[in-house]
Amino acid sequence: MTPTDTLRPIRIIAARRWLLLLFVACLVALPAIGRAAPPSAGDDRVIVVGGDHYHPPYEFLDEDGRPAGYDVELSRAIAEVMGIKVRIELGPWSEMRRKLESGEIDVLEGMSYSEARDATFDFAPPHAIVHQSIFARRGTPPVERLEDLRGQEVIVQRGDIMQDMLIERDLGAKLFTTDTHADALRALAAGQHDYALVANLPALYLSRELGLTNLVPVARPFSLRYGYAVKEGNADVLAQFSEGLAILKNTGRHQAIYDKWLGPLEQGQGLPWKRLGLIGALASGLLLLILGGIVVWNRLLKREVASRTEELRRQQQQLIQ
Repeated sequence: MTPTDTLRPIRIIAARRWLLLLFVACLVALPAIGRAAPPSAGDDRVIVVGGDHYHPPYEFLDEDGRPAGYDVELSRAIAEVMGIKVRIELGPWSEMRRKLESGEIDVLEGMSYSEARDATFDFAPPHAIVHQSIFARRGTPPVERLEDLRGQEVIVQRGDIMQDMLIERDLGAKLFTTDTHADALRALAAGQHDYALVANLPALYLSRELGLTNLVPVARPFSLRYGYAVKEGNADVLAQFSEGLAILKNTGRHQAIYDKWLGPLEQGQGLPWKRLGLIGALASGLLLLILGGIVVWNRLLKREVASRTEELRRQQQQLIQ
């Protein structure tokens, strides 16, 4: 028997042991692989998107109780381009903010950014800039800065960025909270308290819709970035909405949605100047018409005078003859 014949049984035994170990390893690994990547697990997931139920034109419930507005249409467009399923849930802002903190909803579609909020939430790149305004009744002494609100009674929406900032800065204003911007403006228009600190476009929109003609914006102290927010650490959902928003911006669809909902109101802020320009143009045109008429009338009058003068001269010559 050769040395090779002697080693062959040993090699066969060793190979069988390696095959057995490999088989056992596969049996152990398969359940772990199944748990790590369940088939089609992500396909059926529905992302719950929260928002304010009465914050037009950004987000609100329409006459049929369905979510509508700029934020809502943007969220649906992102879901479409990203191939994800979303359910939009609108309610009182303070409640929706609490639900995001507790994990009951996955993302808020419209939240203003601040450094303090960044400690609790993660933010996508902004999809709008929101100007904040101080509203007052006509005849109320004007203010220019937040610091001018010290000692004044100020109405803010509960859980809104304005309430956060006034508390953080400890400006000494007396705060009175409401559930919605509309409630804040109604209270102010009814003679309650001194000022309302609210987002500019929603306040202008609601003032017109509710007929609050005695309210005017007296100052716009600052502007804030406005966009999607998730509970800190929910990077997966944030990445999907950030990518979807980038796609919409690059294709021009975001701008179209923005112009549809926010464009008319933003243009309306300069409406008095446009009206003045239009009135000036009409007045200039009317003046030109009047001047032109006078010139034409003068020419006709001169012709008539010359004709009469010539006729009188002929009559005199006939009499002389």
